[in-house]
Amino acid sequence: MDKKYGIMVSEKTMVINGKIKLHRIRALRDIERYNVKAGDFGGFIEKEENLSQYGDAWVSDNATVYNDARVLDNAWVGDNAKVRGNAMIHDEARVSGYACVCGHAQVHNEAQVSDNAWVYGCAWVYNSAKIYGEAVVHEHAQVFNHAEIFGHASVDGGAQISGSAKIIEYAWVFSRARISDQAWVGEHALVFDDAQVSEYAQVRGHAYIFGDAKISGHACIYGDAKVHGGALVYGSAHIYGCAEVYGNDQINKGSIIIRK
Repeated sequence: MDKKYGIMVSEKTMVINGKIKLHRIRALRDIERYNVKAGDFGGFIEKEENLSQYGDAWVSDNATVYNDARVLDNAWVGDNAKVRGNAMIHDEARVSGYACVCGHAQVHNEAQVSDNAWVYGCAWVYNSAKIYGEAVVHEHAQVFNHAEIFGHASVDGGAQISGSAKIIEYAWVFSRARISDQAWVGEHALVFDDAQVSEYAQVRGHAYIFGDAKISGHACIYGDAKVHGGALVYGSAHIYGCAEVYGNDQINKGSIIIRK
């Protein structure tokens, strides 16, 4: 096998935490996908196992890949991004900006992690999902399809974000919660336990959705409202103010409720 890159062992090094020595790489052949020419310098890796010699996978700029992290297939890590621990970036995935992917996290397919986002723990980000801004995805969370997590949003536990759902601003989705379809959760809202938000539903403000609650349709939950237990909110219902919907409550099309 003709090697794709070489490691500059005697020059252009970087030391992490005072003990891990990283070496800049240099292309030995053109990589048209990333406009890399033979002789161009790339980013920094600790050892050859960090960056596959197969495919078009590349580490560029001042990006660093170390520990037992791996960049495979046609994946790209650039700018000032860090990939470390046992993290894996593969397929056509991209990690850029000042993003960090670490632990046992995986980013694959055409997923992107950028800006100052963190993906760690055993989290998976895949398909065409995007994590950016100051967002954090960790523990066993999964973000996939065309879902986006951004702002200062956090997704963790075993939560799953799918479809074209968006978790934005300071929202927090955790436990085993599911957000899917075109739904979005924003501002300071929390969705947790086994709660589900789907279709075109919105959860925002300081709303809490938890238990086995399900929010769907074009429903909107906001203010300081709480929906929990086995409650269903769907259709075009709006729950707001200090409203609390719980137990076996079912609020459907056209319903607007405020309880104090």
